[in-house]
Amino acid sequence: MADGEAAYRRGDLRTAQHLLLPSAQFGNARAQLLLGNIAAQRNGSEQDQSEAVLWYRRAAEHGLAAAQAKLAACYAAGNGVPQSDVEAVKWYRRAAEQEEVQAAASLGYYYQFGEGVPHDDAEALRWYRTAASRGDRLSQNMLGDFYTAGVGVSPSASDATLWYRRAAEQGDPESQFALARAYYEGAGVARDPATSYFWATVAIGHLSEKDDDRQAAIRLLGVLARDLTQSQIDRASSRAAQWHSAEGSTDSYNSPDGTLGAFVVVTGAGGESQVEIREGSATLRTRRFSSPDGQHGFIVQYAEWTPDSGFFVFSLASSGGHQPWHFPTFFYSRRINKIEALDAYTGPVADPGFHVSAPDAISVMTVAPANQSASRKEVRVKLGELLGGKP
Repeated sequence: MADGEAAYRRGDLRTAQHLLLPSAQFGNARAQLLLGNIAAQRNGSEQDQSEAVLWYRRAAEHGLAAAQAKLAACYAAGNGVPQSDVEAVKWYRRAAEQEEVQAAASLGYYYQFGEGVPHDDAEALRWYRTAASRGDRLSQNMLGDFYTAGVGVSPSASDATLWYRRAAEQGDPESQFALARAYYEGAGVARDPATSYFWATVAIGHLSEKDDDRQAAIRLLGVLARDLTQSQIDRASSRAAQWHSAEGSTDSYNSPDGTLGAFVVVTGAGGESQVEIREGSATLRTRRFSSPDGQHGFIVQYAEWTPDSGFFVFSLASSGGHQPWHFPTFFYSRRINKIEALDAYTGPVADPGFHVSAPDAISVMTVAPANQSASRKEVRVKLGELLGGKP
């Protein structure tokens, strides 16, 4: 199984299929999912699509959320099976109940527009919230719209702005323009024309020429220019340029066993970070360390998986230079699918260059927060034991 998965990840699909087939036939759901993916990636014939559905269904019936979401997508598009919104909803629901992000977002869409299920804004809100809390930017944007219009909830400008900000920081242009309007109008935030100018400029860089929001953003810049000095406009424009130059750059870290990937994504003008843990195309966990002004968030300094692939560890530094002696350190636990603060167990970490050793130990330098000039102390912990069991 491991050799087959390794071949799949390096793109050698013929070898992967040969190596994965025995495990899939024996009932290994992961192998079945990968064989489904291999069939779907071939020339797209009806036979290939039907074969993909066969393997996705077997893995889905074993309860594998990623396969359930794939099978749902086949029903939604009519690939390899007759198109059926009802069947799509059925399988999206099973995956969403396991917190599969794209399945939850899709289920929100079906409830919002009454396709395959009766229209239900409360259920749409519920599933969008599930996906949004796991980092899905389109669901975050939808929550912003729901709170703006009072769909399924009481209208709330502050809640709308909160969700628009999360999506905007991940590059969603509609949310970036919504945030620009919020700062212009003082809706849910203190009125701030300079920050509005920044977000409008960022949005324009992403919106297409034919998008109505782009034209509206351009008009907003003209209005804002009358409220701002040239110096303020220059600073806002410079921030937007820095955002565009840094935005989306990503460092990736594959787990030693090749099954998970950790991605450190630049999301803000200050070069601030977002950490994502993914299994294939599915996002398992996301943690944002960005701030509205690019000065009060954090930037990943160093990151590494433990040799047993059970934990991804990363250290941070303040984007604004605050507490230069402190490098907050976090770790992702595969077993509980959470990102935890290591500092809560060891005390403040004073050096970003931690050391990991087999199978799941980490050594960090700590210092007393009340006396940063005091001698540093090395602390070594086994992460599996820290959380009450092996990953």
